[in-house]
Parts: sequence; structure tokens; C-alpha cells
Amino acid sequence: MRKGMTPFTYPLACIRPGVRLGELLVRIHRSKLTELWQGIGTVPIMSTAMPDPHDPDYCVVQMFVEIDRLEDVREWAEKIADGEVQVAVSNIMELGWGLDRLFFPILFGRLRLIGLIGPLFIMGVHDMREEVGYASDVFLYHLGFKYGFHLAEHMLKQLGLKPGSFSREEILSLVEYFSDYARIVGFAIIEPVTGDLEKAIFEFKMRDCWEAVLHLEVYGKSERPVCFFTKGNIAGVASYVLGIEIVADEIQCQAMGADYCLVRLRPAKQRT
Repeated sequence: MRKGMTPFTYPLACIRPGVRLGELLVRIHRSKLTELWQGIGTVPIMSTAMPDPHDPDYCVVQMFVEIDRLEDVREWAEKIADGEVQVAVSNIMELGWGLDRLFFPILFGRLRLIGLIGPLFIMGVHDMREEVGYASDVFLYHLGFKYGFHLAEHMLKQLGLKPGSFSREEILSLVEYFSDYARIVGFAIIEPVTGDLEKAIFEFKMRDCWEAVLHLEVYGKSERPVCFFTKGNIAGVASYVLGIEIVADEIQCQAMGADYCLVRLRPAKQRT
């Protein structure tokens, strides 16, 4: 990961073997957040605050704390948050394995996010390739494409934009927007390299693409590119935004030992 970049994390799990843990979920008005933290201080082992998707004036704060301090934190939180506090404990938390029991689901805006444990997904892909051959790569590419297409459709609707008629400046803004999304959800750090809007030909660097990094982690170097889902995803987004079918080719791949993956986008056929 490049210097200065911080991974996006959410404490769905707090693993502290030997430390008895408890979990709190606090719904609180934004104006009272500072007062909440002033009373709690550094007691939580892990904590985070995010906007309440149903009411922008409120936040939801999740904390893992040691059970010995749980009642103190709950009393203070209930006092500040007008009683909107949930507490969870379990046998497994007593052993120091704090697995979230209160927050469901995780939302990106109002969309539900589905979590996958990356290395295990890559192992599943590898096993599928062993059984059905490289047809699995074609499937992953087209699955990524369809997902990217619908993702772009939804996000442009949220932004009040229509596909197929963007200026160069608007295209660059959308590239930045979708690149930020890819970074936040852990896909890759995407950087544009070159672009010809008239010909609809673009190149992107993908640093630390999840498919490439996890393949290296689980299986070591690959003899061929591995980022089928991700490049399909980018092609799907580009196809919806530009209003024409775009295909993606992975020119180089970090899983093969390159410093980054390089993806080239081009029209599936000539414009008419």
C-alpha cells in the first residue's frame, strides 16, 4: 500500500484472546458526539461512528470494551444518548473473540454491502478453475461486467446524471468518483494513465487489486493475469457511462510480479 493511504476498516471483529469483551451500539445525535467521547475517553478497545442511514442528524457508534468496564460505558452512553444503547455479550466474547452481534447490515449509502473474506474467495475461484477450466475466467469477467453496469446505473441515478453524453471534464470526475469507491470497498487503487474520449480507449493502473494481491498471498506468482472480475467490473461501469459496449484487457498483472496491474479499455466494436 502506498505511503499515506489508510485502509477503510469497520470493527465487525475485535480479536483479543484472553481479554473478556463486550459490544455496545449507541444511536446518538451528532451534537452529542463530543460529549460521549469525553466521558468514555480511551476505554473502548475498538470503536467507530457512522451516519444513521435513516436520519442524517444521528450517528451510530459501535464499540468493543472490556467487560469489566462495560457497565460504566453503558451508563454514560445511556445518559448522553437518551437511552438508545444496545449491549451484547456472548460466550465467545468471554474468550476475547468479539464478533459483531448488533450491527446489520453494513450500508454503502442505502445499499447493502455483502462481505467476502478475500483469500477464501480466491481459493474458491482456484478450485472452480480446477473443475471447469478457464471457462471460470470468462464467467468471472462477465459477472464483474454485469455488476459494474448495474452499479454505474444506480450511482448515476443517485447523482442525477444520464449516461452517454458526458463532457471530458464530467468523464474525469466520474473516473475519480468510481476510483474512490473502488478504494473504499477494497477493490484496488485505480489511477488513469491515458484516455482518448473520441475513440473510447483508456488505460488504468490498478495498484493492489484484491484479486492480484490475494492470489500472490495464497498461491504465489501467476503465469498469467488473474483480475478477471475486477477488469470486467471496470468495463461494465465504462459501458454504462459511455453508452457503448466496452471490453477490458489486462496488459500486465501484479500477480505476475509487475508493480501494478494495467488495464486497457476499448470499444467492443467500432462506433457507428
